[in-house]
Amino acid sequence: MGFIAHYSLFGFQDAYSDLERFALNLQTSEYSRDPDYNLSRAERYERDEYFTREYGEAYYRGVAEAIRRIVAVARNRTTALALG
Repeated sequence: MGFIAHYSLFGFQDAYSDLERFALNLQTSEYSRDPDYNLSRAERYERDEYFTREYGEAYYRGVAEAIRRIVAVARNRTTALALG
């Protein structure tokens, strides 16, 4: 999902203790501000022959589906936070 490396669980928890920021990063990764960034990566995993050749089509189809579901949950969370 594009998170930077953290040296411990506590470091990760500290960096993402703000749930709004965490939900946004689940959509954009650490590399972008585009809210569709991770969805685009999911599509790439399914279409790029490198991934299917190296790891198998079923594996990356599962990865892409997991990314889509995580982004959907993050977007629901972002909407809920915005509505208060």
